[in-house]
Amino acid sequence: MPARQSEVIRFLNQPEAYPHQPVGVEQIQTHISHVFIASPYVYKLKRARNLGFLDFTTLEQRIHFCRQEVVLNRRLCKGIYLGLVGIYRTDDGDYEVREFSSEPVQEPALVEVVVRMRELSHTRLLINYARHGWLKQEHLEKVADHLEPFYRKQSNVAIDHQEVRRWGDPEVVLGNAEENFRQTESFIGRTVDRSCFESVRRYSEQFVERFRPLLNRRVEEGRIVEGHGDLHLEHIYLNRDQVCIYDCIEFTERFRCLDIASDVAFLAMDLDFHGLPKLGRQFLDTMSRRLEDPDLKVVADFYCCYRAWVRGKVRSFATEEASVGETGRDEAAEEASAYFNLSLKYALFGSAPVLLVMMGRVASGKSFLARQLAGRFGFRYLSSDRIRKTLAGLPAEELTPSVEKATLYSEKMSSRTYRRMRELAREALVEGESVILDATFGDRRNRELIMALAEEHGENLIFVEATASVPVRRNRLLVRDNLESVTSDARAGDMEMLDQRFEPPEELPADRLIHIDAGVAVDRTLEELFRSLVERHLEKLAVSYDL
Repeated sequence: MPARQSEVIRFLNQPEAYPHQPVGVEQIQTHISHVFIASPYVYKLKRARNLGFLDFTTLEQRIHFCRQEVVLNRRLCKGIYLGLVGIYRTDDGDYEVREFSSEPVQEPALVEVVVRMRELSHTRLLINYARHGWLKQEHLEKVADHLEPFYRKQSNVAIDHQEVRRWGDPEVVLGNAEENFRQTESFIGRTVDRSCFESVRRYSEQFVERFRPLLNRRVEEGRIVEGHGDLHLEHIYLNRDQVCIYDCIEFTERFRCLDIASDVAFLAMDLDFHGLPKLGRQFLDTMSRRLEDPDLKVVADFYCCYRAWVRGKVRSFATEEASVGETGRDEAAEEASAYFNLSLKYALFGSAPVLLVMMGRVASGKSFLARQLAGRFGFRYLSSDRIRKTLAGLPAEELTPSVEKATLYSEKMSSRTYRRMRELAREALVEGESVILDATFGDRRNRELIMALAEEHGENLIFVEATASVPVRRNRLLVRDNLESVTSDARAGDMEMLDQRFEPPEELPADRLIHIDAGVAVDRTLEELFRSLVERHLEKLAVSYDL
């Protein structure tokens, strides 16, 4: 940071710096700005830095982009962006804040320029609604009311405006994604793991290649607009008679001129990130209907993946900010990992709820994988072992006494267990949740009932059969004998008998079943599974759109 900007930041942290003499000043730092809340106004100072996708290193550049910020944000946020003010050096060597309207060459005392805004009540931001459980579909309908005419006007311009249209070219879309991967590769092993990185990159590259005709068609239809570019919950203010969408991307056309699907996908992704995926899907449905854009939801899934990765990247950058402190860096790392995992979820499954069945013979590794995936993606996890013991009134983490095993694992009890699992899965699906079922599913009848459940709710159903060699499985069971807490009662002496009962899933359609080798290192297993899920996801989309 330039020494003079450091001095300006110290100056702006003082209430006496401002002509209206606020009671106090609160400073908030982002990766591109210093924000000073001096009620009832807010002042934004652009950080003198170059991040590759933006360059604010000179005063002239900061002035230019401050002006851009005011003009562009007035499109969707009336009456909030008041203009620019200058920070000037006084004769006595101090600083002062006063109106700015000329060029820096004409004002040698000018040190910095900042954007001046009216302060918006934090309680009226949609992020606050979401965090307190207040956010409803009706609020998002008001947001859609505000966005629909904005996009329609932009679409009419975009059809004939080559400067806007060019940003929707598939090569530009792919280039933006590839830039994200280049900028995050150094964070592998810190905020993102290798399997996630490679899977999302593979999905992104293949999506653009396979859906190139669709992306080109959207350019021709005028779906590429000069939009907002940063449309998430923190940037939407809502009260009874006003919607204000502020803080758009001003520093580059490349991120602001984009497919409408990319703009609205940001908000849908952010709703998902904050535990409201159903509202996110409803918002995409609303915008698709209002804009008469039936392809929006398909492309939006890709952009949800892209947007989550961008947020992961930005939060990863924050882990290297010395000024936020150790706690701030740790929080940033945790958020970055969560965003990267959300991006991976879109790459593997899309945004619609999924019913994922982890099945396989005893000790095949299915339960370990199921727990890993459920924790990573926030899916509801249903274990047959746990459900069985709960129904019997037995402690889930303790080995069942021999005298009770015959009853616990009887055909009648197994039937009750799988029936209860289906009931719980149905409840989750009705609520719009994704579900992972962890059970042997060695009986064909139980698999057929799950197929029927998925068809009943129109959900995306995937069976994953985990496999491992007999020696590997036997060794796992022997290790299990020495564990203090384990839900499964199966032991090495039970393996042969249980294997004889297992019916291979030969009846399942190829597009519903993935075989995975879970007898190798976990990283290799996940890499193989993710690769298969990405391919299945893309193939399913391609078949649906005849591409």
